[in-house]
Amino acid sequence: MLEPIDKIDEYGPSFIDAFEPTEKVTGDPEQYAKVEKAVHDLLDAFNVNWEDPNYTDTPKRVAKAYMEYWANGYAREAEDEVTVFPNSSGSEDLVMVKDMKFYSMCSHHLAPFTGYGAIAYMADENLLGLSKLGRILDIYARRFQLQERIGAQTADKIMQLLRPKGVMVVLYDVEHLCMSSRGVKLHEASTTTVATRGIFKEDAQLRAEVMSLINK
Repeated sequence: MLEPIDKIDEYGPSFIDAFEPTEKVTGDPEQYAKVEKAVHDLLDAFNVNWEDPNYTDTPKRVAKAYMEYWANGYAREAEDEVTVFPNSSGSEDLVMVKDMKFYSMCSHHLAPFTGYGAIAYMADENLLGLSKLGRILDIYARRFQLQERIGAQTADKIMQLLRPKGVMVVLYDVEHLCMSSRGVKLHEASTTTVATRGIFKEDAQLRAEVMSLINK
């Protein structure tokens, strides 16, 4: 496994969160119990009838869903799930995977948002298994997130692990339920964000090529 490099993007600063991330998923019984109690208290605030069997196990089910699915990205690291291979052919061609469905939770409202991701990179000395691009995206999506942050973190991690000439992460056709399900009259709105690193940051023609491939 390659050692992470200090300077992820020689063409500009990488994404830096203004606040230190402290979230974690330990998977231990104590954390499960805390999440379960929090869900119970939320429902209790609405005065649900706990004798109704539809609610009896809801706190437990929701805790399991958060810990094992919706927020499990906090318990995962790309370095543990990704293998980097030497680029023995020396090819510097464009590599791209698109139409990768992702699911996430908005950190503003804890509402779901979902869409598609495309990741393109220009190889240098190393290559990555194609399915692992989606794996890295999923790790960052399965957290309490902002769409922009998912793309930036995914791009930075690929730059760190693979050391390509550049990477471009496009998240598109993304529906945010915090917009579409509330009364803000944006029911058909979808969002696109683009994160570029390395050669993609300065080469407009290369960016345009990736966008045209996504739209095909």
